[in-house]
Amino acid sequence: MITSAYTGNLESTMKWFGIANRAGAHIAQNFGLLREISNESRAEDFQRVIDGWLNGLPPNGVANWVLSNHDYRRVASRYGRERAAGLAMLCFTLPGTVFVYYGEEIGMEDNDEISWKQTQDPFGCSTNGTIFQRYSRDPARTPFQWDNSNQWAGFSPAASVELKNEPWLPVNGNYALLNLAQEKSSNRSMYHLYRALIRWHQQSVTLRYGSYQSFVLPHNVFAVLRSLLGEKEYATVLNGNSHAVTFNLSRVHRYTTRARVAFTSPEGTYEVDECMKDVTNIALGAYETVIFELTSGTVWVRVLNALLLGMLGSLVFINCIRI
Repeated sequence: MITSAYTGNLESTMKWFGIANRAGAHIAQNFGLLREISNESRAEDFQRVIDGWLNGLPPNGVANWVLSNHDYRRVASRYGRERAAGLAMLCFTLPGTVFVYYGEEIGMEDNDEISWKQTQDPFGCSTNGTIFQRYSRDPARTPFQWDNSNQWAGFSPAASVELKNEPWLPVNGNYALLNLAQEKSSNRSMYHLYRALIRWHQQSVTLRYGSYQSFVLPHNVFAVLRSLLGEKEYATVLNGNSHAVTFNLSRVHRYTTRARVAFTSPEGTYEVDECMKDVTNIALGAYETVIFELTSGTVWVRVLNALLLGMLGSLVFINCIRI
């Protein structure tokens, strides 16, 4: 069971997981990134919202992340396509479940050209033709943009003209260029990024069982480290600035000697599988996000130490039994 409730604070949201011996929802949707993060947010804000949720979870709670839904402007309209891609990369790195609102996977944007006559949302219809746009949620609810085969982006067949079976809301005028068919045909697109992130999220042992750490780096850079002994380690790094910056990846993982680009935002400057030999001075373009697969020069030493400690613990236990 999933609950979706706009509560007054984090403590109230956590109650949906259950109170005392009363069982609650399996997942109480987390709207922190949706409601508390904006274009003005800094790295410290990301850390506060994300870590606050993870630290507040009850033992039976499931971490989850929501970037947009039917009640708010689409993430690509709030932040722009590149930042929307970076936020998706961040969410798929975090522990827990990711909710994807339809259209996020191709970077759909709000349709702000919906007229008063076309408005369907009760919030907008209860006002008037002068102020309805302040209240209507229709711009984020327009039909999915499949292709550019007709004026309804392939959502309804062309025969609908004769049948007067047009969509409930008008399609965004950018459908000719922003649609699923176009995203599929592009080598670097939001669609391909989402497919790769979902596959990674499903298959990675590190993401499923690994530890989580967050870092506020100099120059408004936010980073997340996911680690699991003996498995691949990943660092997701977001540049929160409208200008380029450089950062030191050793601040995220002190033993890192080399980093490979595992994922990059479609408009980013890096290519997947590109290697960073100098991890102390990595450049990020404006609002750029990169997920790095890390190589540590001491990984096998740490694994060996863990094994030795385990063996030592067994020997001590055996000695106690003999005594």
